[in-house]
Amino acid sequence: MVLVRIALWLLASATLTPLWATTLAEVERLSEQRRLGEAEAQLQALSGHGDPAALDLEAARIVLRRGQFVFAEQRMLRWFDDHGAQLSDTSPLKQRAAIVLAQSRFEQGELQHAETALQGIQSANTAIQAERAYALAAVYLAMGLADRARDELLPALQTPGLPALLRAQLLCYHAYAELVRGDVSAAGGAVDEALMLRQRHAPGSVSEGVAHFFLSHVQAARGQNEAADRSLMTAIEQLEAERARQSDDGDVQTQWAGQFAFFYREAIQRAADRGDPATALSLAQRMRGSPPQVPRLDEHSLLLSYVVHDRRTLLLSLFRGELRVADLGVTQAELHEAVTAALLMIAAREHADRGALEHRLSQLYRQLVAPAWQPGAQRVYLQTDGPLHALPFAALIVDPETGRYLIENAALLRADRLHESTEAPMQEPGALWVFGDPDHASAHELRRLSGATREAQNIAELYPQAALLIGDDAREAALRALPAHADVHIAAHMLRHPLDDKRSMIALAPGEGEDGWLHDDEVARYAGQRALVVLSGCASQRGTLASGGPLSMARAWHRAGAHSVLATLWQVPDDATASMMLAFHQTRLQQPDVSIALASAQRDWLARHRQPSWLDRAQLWWSRTNAEAMTLPFYWAAPVVSRS
Repeated sequence: MVLVRIALWLLASATLTPLWATTLAEVERLSEQRRLGEAEAQLQALSGHGDPAALDLEAARIVLRRGQFVFAEQRMLRWFDDHGAQLSDTSPLKQRAAIVLAQSRFEQGELQHAETALQGIQSANTAIQAERAYALAAVYLAMGLADRARDELLPALQTPGLPALLRAQLLCYHAYAELVRGDVSAAGGAVDEALMLRQRHAPGSVSEGVAHFFLSHVQAARGQNEAADRSLMTAIEQLEAERARQSDDGDVQTQWAGQFAFFYREAIQRAADRGDPATALSLAQRMRGSPPQVPRLDEHSLLLSYVVHDRRTLLLSLFRGELRVADLGVTQAELHEAVTAALLMIAAREHADRGALEHRLSQLYRQLVAPAWQPGAQRVYLQTDGPLHALPFAALIVDPETGRYLIENAALLRADRLHESTEAPMQEPGALWVFGDPDHASAHELRRLSGATREAQNIAELYPQAALLIGDDAREAALRALPAHADVHIAAHMLRHPLDDKRSMIALAPGEGEDGWLHDDEVARYAGQRALVVLSGCASQRGTLASGGPLSMARAWHRAGAHSVLATLWQVPDDATASMMLAFHQTRLQQPDVSIALASAQRDWLARHRQPSWLDRAQLWWSRTNAEAMTLPFYWAAPVVSRS
């Protein structure tokens, strides 16, 4: 009997590993095809079987291919902590892990770091050599070094027995390198083979779409513009067809699709260059996940839709039925530098050189808004892109002589997704649930927010149908009783997770079976058709950038049914925010349009601190506050309104 058991065990041992290896190979194949939802499902089925290091590495590659680059880097660092010491430096698995880590850093813009890491990988394994060449070529192409990229790719392409999809990847980069070098014939040969391989081994996938994208560049270089447009649209259609297959989670789909937003940006540029603004705007809506149509605006509304490309930035504007396209003459890198500089000066508050800050904000207005401004505009719909998601447009200076801000000319509304009609529901404000300064006893590092208590109390007094929950009463569990149509105002700590936006959270009070941490992915439990949700906390509008806008806490409430969300772009000062939010609600009771109510509150703030009354002066003196300093954008420009 014992011998039978041993024989059975030996048989199982002999067959289990090949079966596991075969299944992992299928996971890798699906991952290479960018069918990540299917790959992840099969990988989860393998959990607990086979080599943990190989499984963890493939899981990290899926995260990387979803566009979660920071998260992928952290997973790879953990991989080296967990498995690195058990493997030799010549192990193919460890070398492949080093390539994935370098790729995660490359995708975050750390080109020199990625180049150094990849150059240090020396392998006798031909497949590893080819993967390294592919990753290093990507770095060199990003650096503008097409010759060096070609030098990496050509030897790798001579490797016999390469997996078909890896060879197709190498060929696509080879085609791009040859295009940059001006050899259209060589580029055409490379991309034709790449497309053939992907049509055979990954038909209909976004991998095939990437080959069509490169083919469109070759066709454009040959002067075959109509064929180039058709190839580009094929790439977009394959991307959109594949999007739903990546995950059941809409945000994961959006982040994955964001990696391929260059499909849309290229098509938008071509439409703009041939004088077709309607097609350009339709494509811009598709890029953001909206219906591909030109929205209808009222006669006082202006749409500013930005498309930020590596080499240029386009502004698509719509006013009273007239569509225009403007090339703003600024690259993505230049825009990122300008916006970052402005944000740093805003954050410095009184310590910044006010003249330099005002010059920067005036310059950004001239670059970004002035080319499309219309004097009759009273409301501006903003569709931001790239670094512009973080920019407080309200604080852009229209007139350097008077210091007049854009918010003093028009109400602003962020609408990354627009449908054909932009009419806002104008129902009168009804029930409002107000959460203020929740007592999260387990988080001793979170200070209590006395200003949030006053904010909640003062706002609740304005509404006849208000539910006020403060301190220990401001529990996460209280959300269970939240009526489906009640509006919500939360004045609390909001904590953004540095790696995974799903783990960002609002700090409410614990109790009744809830831990008090309201995570992004828990908001859906409290879905309802709410006219307004106010997230009066730090940086509730910020999140990982995707093609449809930041994956922020504000976006989580939009997904849960909120029509308008008022959120913030940076860490906000307690007392100033309490005053601003009170003024906002006072106006909203008279003017249900949320964007107009916020604009009114911000204008009132500026007026009161530019020319304070004797009562305002007394209050400012008592609080030892400088009135002029309070007009700095840091104190009033963080709140923004977004509409679903």
